[in-house]
Amino acid sequence: IGWAPDEWEALTGHLLKSGFDQKTLESAGLSKLSSKGSLIDRFRGRLMFPISSFGGKTIAFGARLIDDGDKQAPKYINSPETPVYSKRSVLYGLNLAKNAARRENSLIVVEGYMDALALRSAGIDNCAAVSGTAFTSMQAEAIRRVCENVVVLFDSDTAGMAAAKKSVPILLDIGLRVKALSLPGVKDPDEFIKARGKDKFLQLMAKAPPFPLFIIDSAMSGVKLGSVEEKTRAVRDAIPFLRRIQDNIERSQYVQILAERAGIDIKTLQAEVGARPKAQTQAGRAETPGKKKGAQFLAEKILLRILLENQEYLESHAPELSENNFKTQDHRDIYRLILEARDKGLDATADIVGLAVDDRLRKNLTELSLEMNLFDEKDIEQVVSDCANLALYSPEARRRTLKEQAMAAKSGESDKFIEAKKKYMESRRHKV
Repeated sequence: IGWAPDEWEALTGHLLKSGFDQKTLESAGLSKLSSKGSLIDRFRGRLMFPISSFGGKTIAFGARLIDDGDKQAPKYINSPETPVYSKRSVLYGLNLAKNAARRENSLIVVEGYMDALALRSAGIDNCAAVSGTAFTSMQAEAIRRVCENVVVLFDSDTAGMAAAKKSVPILLDIGLRVKALSLPGVKDPDEFIKARGKDKFLQLMAKAPPFPLFIIDSAMSGVKLGSVEEKTRAVRDAIPFLRRIQDNIERSQYVQILAERAGIDIKTLQAEVGARPKAQTQAGRAETPGKKKGAQFLAEKILLRILLENQEYLESHAPELSENNFKTQDHRDIYRLILEARDKGLDATADIVGLAVDDRLRKNLTELSLEMNLFDEKDIEQVVSDCANLALYSPEARRRTLKEQAMAAKSGESDKFIEAKKKYMESRRHKV
């Protein structure tokens, strides 16, 4: 946790004196223009929560107002969208939680920064926070890459329950197993840990019901079974969540539980639940599979994503790689720009994006920078080597080398012919 002093230009003035220009500070979301047109700090008088990429690099901030008496200012604010930060793809603390989540095969998803910090302070490391933004499919995919089980632990007030109900269908749609935990007598995990301690929390965690059962219990709670209207409304509240369950056998069991609890005919309920709908996008449209990308394309994309933030690997792990080894023009353009940035001594992603001369390249770079880097630090060197080898020695690379040989032979350039032949023989030796 950090702190931003309650001053107009504390950070802005320091960074300008350190050599950063106005455009960079605005692009990074650290400074903004005041109503009078002067450059001021975006964060003032606030506790600062660094938001990190999956690889652990700080890419944004969340900030809580220190003086709660200031009714004009919002309690929480986040960094704006920047070339390196998209709130749709990041969960607060996932970079710290990923190893524990893999070990436990489970991640606890909480609502706010303080909730995640409270759990981590108590020694519960497999937790991450949504941090006040609507849960997205990109965040769900990030979770799926580290574990198969999720415990949703949002605040127990009405807004928290509503947020949980919106989040869970997205998790169910991609096949994650979801449990729900409600903390009795308190508003949030931070308050519970302080009042009752870690052991009591872990006891409740062990008893957390699967989310479909939690929904059935919530829907049927307080319902007068003699009231047709109440019973119908409760059942209809639960049906959308049952439809999201991917496994047919699992779904049929929850349908049976709901039918028994509500005292209705199971065949009628089965007809209402029907077939599970196709996974939905954030806009609510059914996903349509895109054109399948080849192994080399995906390897190039991973390689470029890593090189964008780690130029040192260009020399140490991919010294033979050249622009022509990349399969698509977009990838060749991005690689060329990374080389240009290295030669100019620029290593910040925002600076590299700034070198792009056309909108298409700038858009491709920005999208690439927002891709989540899912590799641990200890694995990155091997990933770079493997991806570089695939680009160097792919069938496409061999065909390009043969073409270089033919052109060199035709033009009588013996040195180029010999070099191209050596490259081709090397690619045959490393056939992939």
